[in-house]
This record gives sequence, C-alpha cells and structure tokens, in this order.
Amino acid sequence: MSHAATNWAIQRRGLKPTTKIVLWHLCDRFNPDYGCFPSQARLAHDCEIGRATLNRHLDDLEARGLIRRIRSVDARTGQQRPTRYLLGFESDFSPSEPGKPEGGDTPPCDADVPPEPCPDMRHGGRSEKAMPDNG
Repeated sequence: MSHAATNWAIQRRGLKPTTKIVLWHLCDRFNPDYGCFPSQARLAHDCEIGRATLNRHLDDLEARGLIRRIRSVDARTGQQRPTRYLLGFESDFSPSEPGKPEGGDTPPCDADVPPEPCPDMRHGGRSEKAMPDNG
C-alpha cells in the first residue's frame, strides 16, 4: 500500500462513487517498488462488484486519463501475464492515446528484454481461489 497513491485517489473529483472506489482499491494495491498488478478477480472482490461492472469503471478511469492498463502476453507460453496498472500520479505516467498500441512505448512481448517485476502480492495472505466469485 502507498499512502501517496491512496491520497491521490481520494483527491480526484467528479467521479461516480463506484469509479472512485475502484481507483482507490487500485491505489491501495500500488507498491512503489513494483507497481500495481492486482487481478480482476481481486479488484472485483475488493470493490464488491462484478467483473463486467469493474471493466466499465476501469474503462472510465482510462478514458479520463487517470490510469493506463498495460497488458502483456508471455512470448514462450502465449498466456496473458498480469495487467500492469499505471496510475496518474506516477512520474512516468502518460495517458493512453487513441490509435496508439496498448503498452505505449514498451518493447514487444517477444523482445529479449527481461520482464517487469510482477510480484505475487496477496494482501492478507488469502489466495484468490479462496475468494467467492462475484460474477
């Protein structure tokens, strides 16, 4: 958890209450050393909303330029890796631009570049399998 991140989220104005809750929970999962990598199941559980609703609020936050999602695929296995959420208060943040490939200036997934750190942080020590499915 980062107090700077959660304070930044609280100061955002003009958001619907649930959108602000989603932003706050993203910021609560932010680690200053590694970034923000919560799963959708974890976020939906934390916000007490379904995944479809979560995605609508994430879309709204991204459209407002408050977050940017960076999705990546493991070049070796073809499986999707955890999504990185860039938050608007981060120093290297730049909002997504229409028509710009997702991930911005990041190298392609199969480049010989070491992957960004993707810690397996489960606040409270509970695994996501233990969480109820909120739909």
